[in-house]
Amino acid sequence: MDTLIKNARILWPGSLQNGRSTDVLVKNGKISYPRTIETTEARVVNLDGGILCPGLFDMQADFADPGYEHREDLASGARAALAGGFTGVLVMPCTQPPLDSKSAVEYITGTSASLPVAIHPAGCMSEGRKGEQISEMSDMHQSGALAFTDYKKSINNAEVMHRALDYSRNFGGLVISFPLDDTLCPGGLMHEGPVSVSLGLKGLPEMTEEIRLSRDLDILRYVGGRLHVSLISTVGSVELIRKAKKDGLQVTCGVAAHQLIFTDERLSDFDTRFKVLPPLRSREHIDALIAGLKDGTIDVICSDHSPKDIEAKKVEFDHASFGMSTIETAFATALTVLRDEALVIEKMAINPRKILGLPMAELAEGQVADLMVFTGEKVEYLPEKSFSKSKNSPFKGVSLQGKVRVVAAKGGVTIF
Repeated sequence: MDTLIKNARILWPGSLQNGRSTDVLVKNGKISYPRTIETTEARVVNLDGGILCPGLFDMQADFADPGYEHREDLASGARAALAGGFTGVLVMPCTQPPLDSKSAVEYITGTSASLPVAIHPAGCMSEGRKGEQISEMSDMHQSGALAFTDYKKSINNAEVMHRALDYSRNFGGLVISFPLDDTLCPGGLMHEGPVSVSLGLKGLPEMTEEIRLSRDLDILRYVGGRLHVSLISTVGSVELIRKAKKDGLQVTCGVAAHQLIFTDERLSDFDTRFKVLPPLRSREHIDALIAGLKDGTIDVICSDHSPKDIEAKKVEFDHASFGMSTIETAFATALTVLRDEALVIEKMAINPRKILGLPMAELAEGQVADLMVFTGEKVEYLPEKSFSKSKNSPFKGVSLQGKVRVVAAKGGVTIF
C-alpha cells in the first residue's frame, strides 16, 4: 500500500527539500510529491512536527547468523534494525563458521536479499579470526564484503595488521580495527577505577585501548591504506584520533551509543546487562566522546548490537558474556544525549555510508524511498516487545527521547 507522510520537516543534507515542511508520498516504493492529497489513495500518517531524514545505517552489529541463531538470525536482526530506524546494517563476521571466505560472504548476501533492510557483510581480517594470517580479502571484496575486521578479537600480531592494511590498498578496501591489547590486563571485566576497586573486580585501564590504537595508527602512518577504528571509549583515544586526522591519515572512528549514556557506576550492583566491551567508563571519558562527536573527531555512532542468550548473562559477573542488545535503542539514545537531530543524522546515516562507499539515498521524485521519520516523543523500551530474539538490554525503565514512526526501505514501508 502507498503511504502519504504529511507535515514532516525534512532534515536531509543535500536535498532541495532540506529544512522545509512538506508532504511526501511513497508510491510503489518510490518518492513522490503529491500536488493534491485528494487524488491519492494511500494510508495517511500525519506527523506534524515529525522529522523525515535518510534511513540510518548501523556500522557495527552482530546478527549471530550462521552458527548462533538462538541469539539472533538475519531475519530477526533485520526486523529489530527496522524498528530502530536503520535501513542498512554492516554485520560482523563473529559467526560460526567465521565469515572468512567467499562462500560465507555470499551466504549473507544471498540470505538477506529478501529481508526488509539492506544487510552487508564484513569479512574477517584474518583466517578464522585467529589473528595469524590475513584472509582472502580480495575474493570476499568481490563477493560483497564492504570491510574487513576480526570484530572484538585482538590482532596482537602487528605483522597481520601491517599486511591487512597493505594488501587492502590493492582494491581500496577498508580495514576495521578494535583497539584492545588483551595481553596487558588479561581477564579484565570493567573500567579500571574507583568502582572496580570497590567491587573487587579486575579492571581494564585506558592504556589497554590506547596502546593498541597508537600501534595501529603508527602502522597506518607507515604503510598507508584506509583504517576505521570501530569503537573508542577514552579521553586518550579521542586525542590520538584527533592528532592522526590532523596529520592527514586516512582514519575514521566510531563510538557505541550506549557508551554515551551509561557510566561504570551502573555496575555497582554487579548487573551483567551493563558488562560490555569496551567497558563503560567514567564521566570524564563520556564528556570527551561527546566533544569528539561535536568537533568531528568521531565520525560514527553505531549500535554495537550484541545479542546474548539468558544463560550467557544470568550468571556470576566474572563468567557473564560481554554485550548488550541495542539496535532498537541506539538512535533514541544518541538523540537523548546529544539533543541535536542534524548531528545524529550525520553520525548515523550520512557518515557510515560515506566511509563504506555506499551511495546516498536521494529525496527526489522517482527515487527508491530509503528514509526514516521520527518524532521527539519520549519512549520507554520494553524488552518483552523487542523484535530481537535476545533481551539482554539494560534500557528497561530508561526514558529516551526520539520515537521511530515510519521506515521505508527496499520498496517497503513500515509504520510503528
